[in-house]
Amino acid sequence: MITDEMVEKALEAAEDAYPESKRSDMRAALEAVAPLLIAQGLREAAEIATEEFDPWRFILARAQELDPK
Repeated sequence: MITDEMVEKALEAAEDAYPESKRSDMRAALEAVAPLLIAQGLREAAEIATEEFDPWRFILARAQELDPK
């Protein structure tokens, strides 16, 4: 669950990065992606819970998501 504190911290970080943006726009964007982040976290938790979990494959896959190069 996304808490107000989490949203507040994300908004502060976004304001530092994009000072010209409106706070309401940033909150709407966070609320739009929150369900996707939660679903991704649940998928990752399920994968980690299996005995077949390979931490290096997991780390490399995450690194490739962040920087495909």
